[in-house]
Amino acid sequence: MLRLRPTTFLLRPRITFPTLPIKSSRSLFHSYTNIKQSPKPQDRTIKPQALNESQLRSPTDPKPPNPTVLKIIQSLPKPLQKYAQKLSTSPVSHITSFLILHELSAIIPFIALWYVFHEFQFLPTSLEIPLWVVTQGEKFAKAVIGESTLNGFDLVERSKLLVEGASAYGVVKVLLPIRILGSVLCTPWFARVIVEPLFNFMKWITGLSKNP
Repeated sequence: MLRLRPTTFLLRPRITFPTLPIKSSRSLFHSYTNIKQSPKPQDRTIKPQALNESQLRSPTDPKPPNPTVLKIIQSLPKPLQKYAQKLSTSPVSHITSFLILHELSAIIPFIALWYVFHEFQFLPTSLEIPLWVVTQGEKFAKAVIGESTLNGFDLVERSKLLVEGASAYGVVKVLLPIRILGSVLCTPWFARVIVEPLFNFMKWITGLSKNP
């Protein structure tokens, strides 16, 4: 009698594997090979370069103060220094204007006071002037007049001229805070009206000389 074996293989679960399209499998293969063959990034070392002072200073850093202007400002009393402190970092035209006005505020009053003291026979005896200022003023007056001119006067007239010049010098020194404060207040106007047009004219002359 013929016996049949049970077909157990028909009852086994069928396992299916996911399949990818041909195009997607190729793209994955190419991307894998590209990643595998991509070169390693090279280490790029930047050599430090020597930088000058202007490159090290950031654009927001303040300008260094002008030493000449700073020295003049420091001779002021402390309450007046705050008004003139900003001038030490001002543009070149303002600094030039201040220096010119500072010198004019000393020369013009000195000559005017010397003339008044000599013509009207007047000396500021009530004004307390330090002895060192009088001594320095006498040397300055002697340098202004000159030894050859002083030799033309007698001893009394010569001494009188030197005392008057020293007194004028002393008054100008005493008025130093007022002179500097006036120079600071007049600096913007003087720079706009006198110095800046003069600078522009000099640049124009220099341009003509370079390009005849």
